[in-house]
Amino acid sequence: MKRLGVIGYGARIRHMLDVIGQFNTGTQVVAVVDPAEASLRVAHPERLENVRFYDDPDSMLDEAALDGVLIGTRCAMHTPYARSVLARNLPLFLEKPVAISWEQLHDLQSAADQSSSPVVVSFPLRLSHLCGVVREIIDSGVIGGIEHVQAVNNVPFYSYTYYHRWMRDEAETGGLWLQKATHDFDYLTSLIRQRPVQIAAMESKTVFTGDMPAGLHCVDCPKQVECPESPYNLFYLRGITPEVEPNDWLCSFAPDTGNHDSATAMIRYESGIHCVYSQCFYTRRGGG
Repeated sequence: MKRLGVIGYGARIRHMLDVIGQFNTGTQVVAVVDPAEASLRVAHPERLENVRFYDDPDSMLDEAALDGVLIGTRCAMHTPYARSVLARNLPLFLEKPVAISWEQLHDLQSAADQSSSPVVVSFPLRLSHLCGVVREIIDSGVIGGIEHVQAVNNVPFYSYTYYHRWMRDEAETGGLWLQKATHDFDYLTSLIRQRPVQIAAMESKTVFTGDMPAGLHCVDCPKQVECPESPYNLFYLRGITPEVEPNDWLCSFAPDTGNHDSATAMIRYESGIHCVYSQCFYTRRGGG
């Protein structure tokens, strides 16, 4: 049996563990670092029945005799925890973004240069069925060579989370270039099969702005019935939930809302071809 340790036992890592389990790899989670131990044990009693929780990653890494580690914390902690794993040369599954600043990236690269850890970063879209079909079409030669790329991501329904919840805090995520566009840059580069050599970009914030009070929660807002971004409109009126469920959403039209809401990049590749990429968080998929 391969003994796995988890740092940050959230929904994303639980999903990845389910996927790993589908392949009958003989793995088992034996150790977890997560401050929400009590609520996690209530929510997932069978999964965590024989799992030991540790107060900090170093204690787990030193004591649990692990064969591999998965990191799924909030983004700002990916680098420091990854460095601890790399220092012990353990196999690592690391959620993206791997770093949220140039300083973190430098520290992580230095740690990786001194480590023998095999590492997988969570960029699954390059392995999706759709991306595989596109790769087959390109490889067949039916459309000729790639001379120019135009890519648009009108981010769908779930984009609300970048303005209502913790991911609106750029100090936690590094912003939407790292939180969202990295997926697109990864699969586009894998399809182009060249290294990017130059990039220019700009971003705008023109929709998710406003003068609603900072710190205002949607459930306390007098405008929740008319607001297009409220749980009342996004979930209740669409029939997704039978009522407005309790939530901790913050107002997306207040001055403390982070993140750009549209952005464009131009990327030049080794052969001289370039890609024009745009992401938009208010013209959602199917809306334009």
